[in-house]
Amino acid sequence: MTACDDGAPTESVGFPTPSGWMTNETFLKWLQHFVSFTKPSSTDKVLLISDGHSSRKELDVVTYARENHVHMLSFPPHTNHKL
Repeated sequence: MTACDDGAPTESVGFPTPSGWMTNETFLKWLQHFVSFTKPSSTDKVLLISDGHSSRKELDVVTYARENHVHMLSFPPHTNHKL
């Protein structure tokens, strides 16, 4: 995890990859950061709406989200600009 130093808020983080594309590993790291700030619980769940990128659908990501009370809703691939 690296801190963002381009004028972003202090708590911001960045997860660069060699290709510049999101990976399962980087999305899971981001999701862990998201959970640490939103603090979902069994009585106060969080809804995360995202695009349909494959990194959001990996088993370890879905398992982590479920275990941490994050409900994930994905748009169909390549439809964000229409929705």
